[in-house]
Amino acid sequence: MSEKEKMLAGDWYDANFDESLDAERMKAKDLCFELNHIKTSDKESRHTILTKLLNYEPKALELLSPFQTDYGYNIFLGERIFINHDCYFMDGGKRFIGDDVFIGPS
Repeated sequence: MSEKEKMLAGDWYDANFDESLDAERMKAKDLCFELNHIKTSDKESRHTILTKLLNYEPKALELLSPFQTDYGYNIFLGERIFINHDCYFMDGGKRFIGDDVFIGPS
């Protein structure tokens, strides 16, 4: 079983020695970098980047930068979500956040 397969199954995995996971992590970090350097008022560009990062189109998401995640594709957001500044989602395992959620700082 590959390290990515272990991760997706929710098992312990070692991302440090898996080239595909390293490439996917770098892609997510680059997308986070782009997102964090776009004006908050440029909602269209931010939405495009978030859609690439999450691999689906988020519904009614307000996410304030800076934001970081490991892979992006293990984050599942409901509708009407607010994520405040300085949020980091470690998404080696699946992260589910329901509807009408406010994630504050710290």
